[in-house]
Order: sequence, then C-alpha cells, then structure tokens
Amino acid sequence: MHLLIAPGSFKGTIKSIDACTSIYDGIRAALPATSIEILILADGGEGTLETFIHHFGYAVKSCSVSDPLGNLVSASLCLGEKEVAVIESAQAIGLSLVASRQRDPFRSSSYGVGQMIKYADDLGARTIMVTMGDSATMDMGIGMLHSLGAKFYTKSGVVVVPYLSNLHMITAIDTSALDSLKSRIRFVGLVDTDDYLCGELGQVRLYGRQKGLKGRDIVGVESAFLHFAEIIERHCGVNVLRVVRSTGSGGVAAALHAFLEAPLVNTLEYLSKRLELDRKITNADIAITGEGCLDNQSVLGKVPYFVASHCSGHCIGLVGRYTQAGQSDLMRACKRVSLFTLNPEIAMKEAKQALRELASSVTSLLR
Repeated sequence: MHLLIAPGSFKGTIKSIDACTSIYDGIRAALPATSIEILILADGGEGTLETFIHHFGYAVKSCSVSDPLGNLVSASLCLGEKEVAVIESAQAIGLSLVASRQRDPFRSSSYGVGQMIKYADDLGARTIMVTMGDSATMDMGIGMLHSLGAKFYTKSGVVVVPYLSNLHMITAIDTSALDSLKSRIRFVGLVDTDDYLCGELGQVRLYGRQKGLKGRDIVGVESAFLHFAEIIERHCGVNVLRVVRSTGSGGVAAALHAFLEAPLVNTLEYLSKRLELDRKITNADIAITGEGCLDNQSVLGKVPYFVASHCSGHCIGLVGRYTQAGQSDLMRACKRVSLFTLNPEIAMKEAKQALRELASSVTSLLR
C-alpha cells in the first residue's frame, strides 16, 4: 500500500508543511511499515512560500512591510533561479494578521504587497510571481498600486486616499510611475481560486463577510467594484470582470493583470506542471488531504478538491469542519471519499496535536 499525504493549510492555524508533518507522525506511529510520500502543497494563500522553498530550494529574504491596517510586520519572500522572486501576498495582507474583531475591509490596504514588490525589485528580480489567497483586504489592489507610485483622482482632480471606502470616488488614474517597473520586470499572478471579481461567486459575496463586511455592505461594495472595473477598462483597455481569477486577494489580481500585465495562473496547476502532481496523486492507493473548512469555496481551486479530482484510489479528508456542499463536491471529484473532523476541544488549544491524533485514529481504516 502506497500512501500520499497532501493537505492544504488550515487557515490561520496550521500551514501545509506543518499539516504534513502532523499527519505523517500520526500515521507512521501506527503503521511503521507503510510506504508514505509527503507532498507539500498550497493554493496561493498561507504556506505557499514554504512550498516553493521546499520543492525548488528558493532562498528566503525578509523585509518589514505594512500589514492590512498599516502596522509594521516582518514578511518573507524567496528568490530562485533566473532572477525569479516569489511573493506570498498573505505575508503582508493575510487574514491571520488581523484579529477577527478588527477586520474591516473599508480601512484595510494592500499597500504592503507593493512594498514587497519594490523590495524584490531592489534585490534584482526580473520575474516577480505574486501568490494570492487568504487576504484581509478588498481594495482591488489600489493600495499596492499606490505603494508603487500610482495616483488616483476624483472628477474634480482631488487626490483620493486609496481605500475601499473611497473606491467609488475614483474617476482618473495616473500610472506613469509604473512604466519603468513594467519595462524591466515580468509579473505573474498565482491565484488560489478560479472565480470572478463580481457576481454570486465573486469577491464581495463569497468572501466579504469573512473579511469583516456586514450584510448591509454587500450591495454598496459590489457597486464600487463595478465602478472601478469601468475605470480600469477605460484606462487600460482590460475588462477585469471577464478575467477569471481576477478576484485573487481582494482584487489585487485584477490590478496586477490590468496595470502590470500579469497573466493570472491557478497556483496548483502551475505546481502540477513543475512537480507532476497528477501522476503522484494518481499513483497513490490512498491520498490524505485536508483543510480548515471544506465548503463551497473548495471546489473553486483549493487543495482538497485538487487532490480528490486526481485521486484514483481512496481519498481521505481531515478537516476542521465541512459543509454539505463541500462534502458533495469532494464526492463528485472522487468515487471513494471519507471525511473526518478534528476534535474541536483539542484543536482550540493545540491544532497540530488535534490533527496528529485524528490522523492516528483513521489508521484502522487504512489497514
């Protein structure tokens, strides 16, 4: 029997590399003779940087940048071959950087992502890959663009402070400061989900509440997104509403694509091509995956759905919790699926221990 361990991150608690270790420890103790392969994966959000470091040997560099609320935070990026830099946007604007009671997308900014881009530029990067997912921001990337020198104006020529709360006021943009950057650097966006900026499965309706929006805010914010999308099309000639994955990190992906000409790529598809993920998953008799919450977002490009859709054997999901929609999507992706949930009492105190114990408890099924 060949067993593959390939979980995603458990948002805000366990990164994928640590989830792999916890699951491995729980299974190896009970099944010492089993063939086990670990596959460290990430979808673009938390833990993606460790995936590049582990698989490709990229070197880590650190810098101080602004978090979503403007506080200084230490962030890491990595440098690889051929002057390639990988920036995990969650290092600067991640949801886990903001306490739940402080989450407010109206005053959260993607400014720190622009600071990381400038740092990578200073290090000599000629290709900058920005990974997106698990963000606390919804400013459509204007904070990032402002950090890089872009300016925004009202109809009367007044400078607009770049926050979501002011997005509807922007009628003109000056991006001349970006010209030099575009001329010497190739940008690529690696995004966690294959969805669109607006609509029922768009940024505002699907992710707004977890970032701090209230129900009464949804219509107004969606309207602001639609307004700024029109401004982008007028300025850049790009209709970001029709660009798949433009929703990445609260619309940072839309800004990267329209203003910095970055193609938007599904992170797992990118990794699959470089690491032959489909072959490794298909060859496993049993694939163990997981994430914090398996729900209707998982099918859009999260690790468990990716693993299940390539699994030819038995797929086991270890999750914090799951919804009926998440379970149904996984069962459609793989013929044989079993789901197990973490012990909530242990998980609240020590998530890694809870995952290790859950992995150990399913070894009877593996036998």
